[in-house]
Amino acid sequence: MKKLSLNRVKSISKKEVHHILRDRFTLTIALGLPVMLVIFFGYVFDFDTRDIRLVVFDRDQTVQSRQWVDVFSASQYFKVVFSNLAESPVQLLEGEKAKAVMVIEPGFGKDIRRG
Repeated sequence: MKKLSLNRVKSISKKEVHHILRDRFTLTIALGLPVMLVIFFGYVFDFDTRDIRLVVFDRDQTVQSRQWVDVFSASQYFKVVFSNLAESPVQLLEGEKAKAVMVIEPGFGKDIRRG
């Protein structure tokens, strides 16, 4: 097995660059294809997550808790669903009935008013 020498690598690289520059089709593919793929995948892939099913357990039932839930409802990212208190948040997540759970404990409104 021959040793890899820097001169040999430079010679092969120089030869390949010469062939690419001489052949217009290869040059077009070498430069155009990556640009085309970046533009294509820029439009195809959308990493914005929307309509995340958010189940809300509002145990406080105050104006402040409803306003807090309204903030999430107003965004395009969450689809807010209210749940009865008989269901368990853990069961909803494990059963994939919800992607996120918000539990508003009693006293939330009082804590907000106190600052």
